[in-house]
Amino acid sequence: MEQMKRILFAIMLVVLFSYVNASAQSALPQVSIVSTPKIVPKIKGEQIYYNALQETQFMVCAEDSAGISSILVKIDSQEFMPYTGPITIAAGKHIITAKAQNTAGSWSNEYKVNVSIKDRRVGVVVGLCSLFFLIVAHLAG
Repeated sequence: MEQMKRILFAIMLVVLFSYVNASAQSALPQVSIVSTPKIVPKIKGEQIYYNALQETQFMVCAEDSAGISSILVKIDSQEFMPYTGPITIAAGKHIITAKAQNTAGSWSNEYKVNVSIKDRRVGVVVGLCSLFFLIVAHLAG
């Protein structure tokens, strides 16, 4: 009877291990896009929005229990290209899209963020003009 219990226990372990292993392999890689300096994105429904300055860098992060073999990224309507490191984008509104492939060959869903990049120089010029007009108004008044 004790022998039978051990055999049943061993069979249960094999079945459980096979189930866990199959579940792990069927899961898709997880992808995210983060910024440096760190900016907390605004989330509206399923849309993610970043308001950033021109020198902000965006990094694609991917993880999967099987390991990651490839990360692709595109800006706006460009073609996907291999991700090689932090991304800096020109001023304006853009969409960054990323996806990753695990070592088992499964691709993640596309991960998209909406980015509005502000040109810092515009803010400096407006600020200097405002300061100039304040000084003129003070001297005139």
